[in-house]
Amino acid sequence: MPQYPVDDNFDYSVGKEFRLDGANFHHIINVRRHKNGDLIVLRPKDGSFISGELVSVQKESCIICVTGIKPAVQNYLKLTLAMPVLKGKSNDFVIEKCVESGVTGIIPVFYNRCVPESSSINKKRERWQRIIEETFKQCMAPVMPLLMPSISSKELFVTKDITCLIADVHAGDRLDAKLFTDEIIVSIGPEGGFDESEKTQAAHNGWKSFRLSANQLKAETACFVIPAVIRELSLFS
Repeated sequence: MPQYPVDDNFDYSVGKEFRLDGANFHHIINVRRHKNGDLIVLRPKDGSFISGELVSVQKESCIICVTGIKPAVQNYLKLTLAMPVLKGKSNDFVIEKCVESGVTGIIPVFYNRCVPESSSINKKRERWQRIIEETFKQCMAPVMPLLMPSISSKELFVTKDITCLIADVHAGDRLDAKLFTDEIIVSIGPEGGFDESEKTQAAHNGWKSFRLSANQLKAETACFVIPAVIRELSLFS
């Protein structure tokens, strides 16, 4: 059963009724074809879990009555993926899978070895945002990931105030959950990998390099496998 993102500016107390319109209404009525009496799951931005009953369908909106509420997941790891901007539509797949794997933020990064394309990054961002929203509905994540502005690797590697990790198949150290805090950013390089200037800048600013295994993963694969491993390890750190 999918969930639907809603605003925080409503009293979601049990028994309260409120109106849904726009994309949520379209998906509930025209895509999922819900009927009166069906259970509807809602997620405010605060991460709480709201269950409701569909009580009325109108021309362009529907009325939901709140039947239950669960508080937001406590101490949910803030996990940001610094994602390489890849050729074509490769990032579409990356974004869908990294949302499923539990990232809470995505930064599109132009690393030095990314291959620039003539297509507008703004058009890609619009598509990526739609993918994030649709995947969030389906995977039942407690928090909808935030798509952040695109930056260069030079801008990325000045970050130093949180736990900063850089995935490098040539690194000497394995991924160590002892490094984890409640906020992590992990950098995944493009198909050509990081160049030496990027590795030097990252190390200078305290980024910790690690390798996941002896195998060299494709950039697309690493972008969702590594966040999934980090989130799982964080449960035991």
